[in-house]
Amino acid sequence: MANGAKSKIYQKDNVIIEDEVGNSLKLNNRRVVDGIATHIISLTQLMREGWMMKGANNKDTPFIYMSKNGTRLTFMENKMNFFYLKAKGVDETIIANYTTQ
Repeated sequence: MANGAKSKIYQKDNVIIEDEVGNSLKLNNRRVVDGIATHIISLTQLMREGWMMKGANNKDTPFIYMSKNGTRLTFMENKMNFFYLKAKGVDETIIANYTTQ
């Protein structure tokens, strides 16, 4: 974690998410971590997988969009330098489950 704390991964999977306008994205090797309530997507990992990142402003609201093969996902700024994507999981393939103690 950013503060140096350690948390346990209790599930590893591949998941397909869909945003509010129907664009979908497959997240490979997603880790579900104990103690983290907010889902975090690595834009750097998406870029490694061929997604292009661009930034712009909509009125006074900055946003980042990721695009690949005609699909565009828009991440809006919520707080200073924290961006969010409104999306839901639509399919999940579990790779491994881990026991938490």
